[in-house]
Amino acid sequence: MSKAKALALNFAAACCCYVGMFIGIAVSSDDAFRPWITAFIAGVFVYISFANVVSTGFHGVEVSPKLVRNTYCIFLQNRDLL
Repeated sequence: MSKAKALALNFAAACCCYVGMFIGIAVSSDDAFRPWITAFIAGVFVYISFANVVSTGFHGVEVSPKLVRNTYCIFLQNRDLL
């Protein structure tokens, strides 16, 4: 995929996320609930972006068993923060 096409698709995905955020804000009838919707949508947007970056960062990289074990240990130590 070319860089221009990747940028265009990333921009389209970002626009869709913002459209969804504005729909969610408009749908909520309680003013106290709107910051929660905004925070949730922003968190989902950041999660999807980072998940995509991390998955493409490991493309073509040989993963050693020690790295998998260390990553699993870090996950177990920090799972309560999630």
